[in-house]
Amino acid sequence: MRSPLLRRALIGNALFSLLSGLVLVGFSGSVSRWMGAVAPGLLQVTGAGLLGFAAFLLWEARRPSLRPDRAWIATLADFGWVIGSAVVLLLPLPALSAAGRWAIVLVAAVVLLFAVLQLAGLRDLTRNRRGTTAARSAFEVQRQVAAPADVVWRLVRDLGRIGEVYPEPLDVEVQGTRLDARRTCENRRGERWSEDVVAWDEEARAFTLRFDTDAPDFPFPVREMYGGWQIDAVGDAASVVVWYEYTMRGGLLGEFLAPLLARRTERLMTATITNLEAAARQMAEDPSPAGAETPDRPSETRPKNRGDVPAAPAEDSTMSDAD
Repeated sequence: MRSPLLRRALIGNALFSLLSGLVLVGFSGSVSRWMGAVAPGLLQVTGAGLLGFAAFLLWEARRPSLRPDRAWIATLADFGWVIGSAVVLLLPLPALSAAGRWAIVLVAAVVLLFAVLQLAGLRDLTRNRRGTTAARSAFEVQRQVAAPADVVWRLVRDLGRIGEVYPEPLDVEVQGTRLDARRTCENRRGERWSEDVVAWDEEARAFTLRFDTDAPDFPFPVREMYGGWQIDAVGDAASVVVWYEYTMRGGLLGEFLAPLLARRTERLMTATITNLEAAARQMAEDPSPAGAETPDRPSETRPKNRGDVPAAPAEDSTMSDAD
């Protein structure tokens, strides 16, 4: 996921933290006297912490795809600094000079500014720019796979086969076909959701799904959610796009948290496309009935991963996993 605003905010925060840390570590004695006999050792420890924080921010800001969970960690740390500064100012510390108090206020104001900019950047990560629906957030996963587009589409359009390429065990039940189809999935954690086909374009190799978010057991914190697949030919290969548009529950706070849901789903669907590529290549090389397309059926139930398609290693779908 990319957001120039979030990247710039993280870099600015890192440079400010780096400068502050160098001053506190390198000139702790002078700063201590200027602020009113604050212990130099405390300033050095604080400066060392700021240097570590700056390194963390720079490392994250240089990633091609930003991690929303780590951006949230940085933002919460900034808010923690602001709250801590307010506590210090409210305590009866007669040794703290007027200049020291003003320094604490100014630094806290700058840190608060970076926290707000990072929140705006987090919101920008998944702002709906696709415009397929009126949902507030959106993201997509796009990969090029080394398999013919028509073969990939034959796998994708067979709605029940998602369980064969999904990176973790998945029970799949499909009722109806094409625009009358409903696909219901249940994963290993007992999370269950249903998707209704609302658009189908055989020529464009694309379809759109609407998730039944009103179901009492719907596992995701969204008010509305749509998704879709698009398969395009790129020479002898195929471009696979999986997209989602959704509106989080919880109002503005929910929208700030939208990138966390996006990251979890992005990682799962990236692995799904990897498995899909392997299945499509196997189907292209093996024209036997085992590799043939399953005809549309009014109702079918697919078991959990049947082992007939090579699967990528399943990733833990928690939001805070390290790469």
